[in-house]
Amino acid sequence: MRTPPPDKGARRLTRLALLTAIALTIFMVEAQIPVPIPIPGVKLGLANIVTVYAVFVLGPWDGGRCSPGR
Repeated sequence: MRTPPPDKGARRLTRLALLTAIALTIFMVEAQIPVPIPIPGVKLGLANIVTVYAVFVLGPWDGGRCSPGR
């Protein structure tokens, strides 16, 4: 017997959760890297790469949910 395909909503939610976890991990690692510019609050913004990828893959509505998650 074949198993039924997973629900598209569950697949989208799982992908969004994984992308949010990756963005959060990159954000935490990036916070530990010293920035050569001595301006307070300046960061490289590497976690935004994951958010832009999420916008292209999942669409603007779900991709926008990735950013506040971190």
